[in-house]
Amino acid sequence: MNPIKLIFRLFLIGVCGIFFYEIIQLPSKEDFYQTVSNNMVTQHSDQNTTCLANEYWQDPKTSMDFIQIPGGCFQMGSPQHEIGRHSDEGPIHEVCLNAFYLGRYEVTIAQFRLFIDQSNYQTDAEKQQYAWCYNGEWIKKKDFYWNHTGFDQTDAHPVINVSWNDAQSMANWMSTKTHRFRLPTEEEWEFACRGKTDSSRFWGEISDQACTFSNVADQTAINIYPAWTVHSCHDGYIYTAPVGSYQPNPFGLFDMMGNVWELCLNSYDSKGYTLLPYSVKKNA
Repeated sequence: MNPIKLIFRLFLIGVCGIFFYEIIQLPSKEDFYQTVSNNMVTQHSDQNTTCLANEYWQDPKTSMDFIQIPGGCFQMGSPQHEIGRHSDEGPIHEVCLNAFYLGRYEVTIAQFRLFIDQSNYQTDAEKQQYAWCYNGEWIKKKDFYWNHTGFDQTDAHPVINVSWNDAQSMANWMSTKTHRFRLPTEEEWEFACRGKTDSSRFWGEISDQACTFSNVADQTAINIYPAWTVHSCHDGYIYTAPVGSYQPNPFGLFDMMGNVWELCLNSYDSKGYTLLPYSVKKNA
């Protein structure tokens, strides 16, 4: 039986330049379509069955919840007239993807602690005795680790101060003969984040509606960081928020925007889009 291929999402928190991730997975054989929905298990015998975004799967090792993202094609990138657009976000090009499963929530401190406790793994930050943090500029923060963040967090908060290597190590630890984990490509991440919308944000064009859907630079944070440009709303958190604190995107995914900056499997190339043909097929 071929293994289920799974994909990690890795994040970088915008407040203090710290990393965390969540997990997604791609289709495989017969038990791939065994999904959990409303605590009920549904069997799908045809691997080519059209996927629905309300199908779930739970990893038995960590109890992480995954939601199935339907395959399809989308226009990747942003138009030149979009406010806040960066030069590396174009040209727009078509990308087609197969269905995959994506972690519904970010990996929590409790889930990461399970990995640490069972594997005796030491993170890059712990080995180097610092983490990279962002407060208007990138700086090294000595003795900042996944369990020493500089602000209060609970087990329900996303794990931070972990690196790309740490994410890959946890992916390997979670993987079995039938399940394989990795980081997502940029294409997979953007498709999931957009949720089949074509607006600048998955909820629309009004940026000050962000606090309903995400943890952003807002009126809550301006007293601590007065130099920030903030949204005219309150999300209730200066730093990270517990996972799932806001409304999900159309695919049912939480915190796809805000809370953190997200990293992907791809190596960054500022001219990457210009090197691609207009139509790019991935796993098509």
